[in-house]
Amino acid sequence: MKNYSGNKDPFVFLACAPCDREEAARLAEALGAKTKVFLASSFGKKERRALEKAALLIPLMSAEGLSAMEEVTAFAAAKDKPLLPVFREKLELPAGLRLLLGGTQRIIRADYGTREAFERALCAAPVLASLAVSPEQKAAARRTAIVSAAGLAAAALLALLLILQPFSASRISRRSTLGQLGLSGDPAKITTVALYGSELEKRFEDGGVYEAYVSVVNNPEVGGLYLPEADKVAKIGTLSDLSDFAQLVNLEELSLAGNSVEDVSPLFTLKKLRKLDLSLQTLYLVDPYRREIDGLQLSLEGIGALESLEALYLCYDRWPADGSVPAWMAELDALPHFRKLVLDRAAEVVPALLAQEHGYEIVLLGSEARDFDELREAAADPDCHAVYLPQGAELVIPAGEEWTLPQNVMLGGAGLTIRVEGTLRVAGWVECGMTSTYNDGAVIIEKGGSFIGGMSSVYNEGLFTVEEGGLHLIERGMEFFQRGGRYVNNGRLVVGWGGAYRFEGGEAENNGEIVVEYTDPAAGGMPMPDNWLEDKVAAFERFTGGGIVEYVEVGNW
Repeated sequence: MKNYSGNKDPFVFLACAPCDREEAARLAEALGAKTKVFLASSFGKKERRALEKAALLIPLMSAEGLSAMEEVTAFAAAKDKPLLPVFREKLELPAGLRLLLGGTQRIIRADYGTREAFERALCAAPVLASLAVSPEQKAAARRTAIVSAAGLAAAALLALLLILQPFSASRISRRSTLGQLGLSGDPAKITTVALYGSELEKRFEDGGVYEAYVSVVNNPEVGGLYLPEADKVAKIGTLSDLSDFAQLVNLEELSLAGNSVEDVSPLFTLKKLRKLDLSLQTLYLVDPYRREIDGLQLSLEGIGALESLEALYLCYDRWPADGSVPAWMAELDALPHFRKLVLDRAAEVVPALLAQEHGYEIVLLGSEARDFDELREAAADPDCHAVYLPQGAELVIPAGEEWTLPQNVMLGGAGLTIRVEGTLRVAGWVECGMTSTYNDGAVIIEKGGSFIGGMSSVYNEGLFTVEEGGLHLIERGMEFFQRGGRYVNNGRLVVGWGGAYRFEGGEAENNGEIVVEYTDPAAGGMPMPDNWLEDKVAAFERFTGGGIVEYVEVGNW
């Protein structure tokens, strides 16, 4: 690494106790060449100068080395340096450190099943994404011989600024949760915060968001939030502590969709808040590149304090199991300006809620369809991004009919049956969850298309083709049965842990790439069913063609 005093690139100061030196070195390697490890127990003048020039401090916390971390953390806090604490284990912090860190976002090793997942979460932290060259580095990079008079003038100006600082407008600290999200300036001037997963957007999504298990060809990042208005997918975030948001006294629009929020009460002081999106709050991410494994049961008791609230977006999957209406929802009826509640059409609470009288509109995301014709009509609507069919419905594409699934759409409906007797083309990403698909005709995944389906089954006795640039993803309880007919892969077929490709007959040809993901229990991975990997090897040995088959060890998800 270059000498910091002249380095134009931002660098990270990773502080650790001597007992954690080996772990710190591994993290520095994962973060890249701009990270330097310093021992907190030897925090002298040289280390202070380096930390002053750093863009970010990562204090590595462990039970054994905790006592060495308070001085370096206090110094960084005094210099208003962004902080990203990393905990090797769950710890009870001493009062001093607890006060210094406050609501700062942190990464805890114990929250991730594998080192690979832990390091990916660290590298994906929002504060790293917004890392910038520090003012000290900029000054050092352009420093040349400065005449004495200029030096004295600069010192006088700095002293004047320090004197006037207490009388100037408050500003968001770079080490606060808000600062790490990328917000800056006077908090009283911020009226919109649109956070979707880990991405800060320029505007609030009035069209709502969808949970989307999206696979983009040639992009390893899978899973996240689908934003219909922007036609993009945002990574799931990890924000949980909202205490800093109380500073945003003039906030009018706030989205925290796709994060880990459970305690919403800090928001109830925001008397000007008009729009609030709390969709898809997740309890625990095993791997931030994949789907969350559970969701949070939100209680919004006290939401009646938001006297200016006009719209609430609340799409998530942890409603009361009996389909009853939560008691806190009665507070919405009492709000004087409340006009719109946005829910997922498939939410369990919908029937009971619609049976009541309300003074506001209930907007249900997604479209309903009962048969092939209605589904085709819904697909023609450019604003349609999710189609729900009644439980147990059967969708038939008749022989001689050809239909292209709309780009970026989810088909939902427990017990849904899809029968392809004609031709089904997949042009964008399509998720068919909780369905059974019978192909006696032709299914074609076109270039740029992705066919996905958790907890579902596909039975192929016709022609199933993955064209070059297409992706067929089999995982999360999805099973593909090759019973007859022909399967041709010219693109990419991915079989993850939890998915199964069962070769029972017919023909199969691979001219592209097959990726089989597996875990190693001996290395801390999830236990695999008996003979799971052996069965996959045997299945793909039946394929003809000149493509490749790759077996990749992955962590838990």
